[in-house]
Amino acid sequence: MKIFLNEQAVLQLEELMRRAGHTNHQHSLQVLLTTVTNNLRRADAKKAAINI
Repeated sequence: MKIFLNEQAVLQLEELMRRAGHTNHQHSLQVLLTTVTNNLRRADAKKAAINI
């Protein structure tokens, strides 16, 4: 799958890559998606534990 980013998104991705020490755009996007997904899952699990 090809993902097309607007100019602002490219600049933001490159800033994140620079700060994280990554050099591969695809790898950086995959790490970003995995991190966000894991954070959402943890937040959901925390909410579920509170509501028990």
